[in-house]
Order: sequence, then C-alpha cells, then structure tokens
Amino acid sequence: MRPAARTARQQPRVFHTDGSDHFTQAHDDGAVTRDLDKAQVILVGVSRCGKTRHAVSRAAVRHPRANLPLTPDDFVDRKLPHP
Repeated sequence: MRPAARTARQQPRVFHTDGSDHFTQAHDDGAVTRDLDKAQVILVGVSRCGKTRHAVSRAAVRHPRANLPLTPDDFVDRKLPHP
C-alpha cells in the first residue's frame, strides 16, 4: 500500500542557499552599495515601509535583492540615492 500523498501544507519547506540570502542581508538599507548590478531588483523607499521583509522573502527563493532607504536629502535634491 502506498503512503498518502502530502498536501501542499504538509510539504516541508526547503530554502536553497545560493548566496541570494547573504547578498540581500548585506545590501539591506544601503549598508553595502557595491555589486548592486548583481541584484535582480533594487527596492527604493522610505523607512519602515516593508522593503527588508519583501527583499528577504524573495531572496529565500533565489531572487537577490537590495534595498536603499530614501532620506530627507533625497527629497530636497529630487534624486534617487546614488550608490
């Protein structure tokens, strides 16, 4: 007799570490600005709007992301942050 198939909820979650998670953590809130060309997406936004949470969740499934905070100076200069 074959065991019953597992439902999607019962499947164990497996996260692959291809470096995306380390890249995303290193590039959180503009802490590191080198190698930004390796990010699939660069999130830009004001603080406390969910950039880190989104970036980390996508990095867990092999999508390296970086995020840069907007500061009051960026609004005065009317320019995006420059790495």
